[in-house]
Amino acid sequence: MNKKLEKFRKLSDDQLKKTLEDHYSEQFQDMIKLKTGQLDQTNKIKLHRKSIARIKTILNERDSGVSSNEN
Repeated sequence: MNKKLEKFRKLSDDQLKKTLEDHYSEQFQDMIKLKTGQLDQTNKIKLHRKSIARIKTILNERDSGVSSNEN
């Protein structure tokens, strides 16, 4: 399993929501930097998007009661 995914699964729902807000904020700031030509690491946008998707997936799994144990 992905190390980032394991790290996110260990967090509580409140911590995940805070982390999600942080990633949205960082993604927004990076998009502004990209548009103004100040962003050197353009891959950061893709990384934020993937992290946001991972966090949303975990939150949705918890809401629907899907087991997170993958064997």
